[in-house]
Amino acid sequence: MERWGELKGGWSKGIFSLQSLDMGLGQFFEILEYVCFLTDTFFAKVNKDFTSQICPNCGTHTGKKELNVRIHFCPECGYEQDTDVAEARGCT
Repeated sequence: MERWGELKGGWSKGIFSLQSLDMGLGQFFEILEYVCFLTDTFFAKVNKDFTSQICPNCGTHTGKKELNVRIHFCPECGYEQDTDVAEARGCT
């Protein structure tokens, strides 16, 4: 059982800490991009900053929302949409 504890959390602690986790995530995205290329699937890296705060219809900064707010509403243009859909449209 002690060996399981070392395997489960050992790599992300100590000397390697976040560096090893970041390397794994970076390698994952490289593999994902390659597989998308092979399967002729669209792949794009998106800047995560402010995706939920910018209106996809007019580009107005609508401000930070609480997590319980599920509807995106723009006071400038009147655009109203589910927050997840609005964020996805804002990334394109």
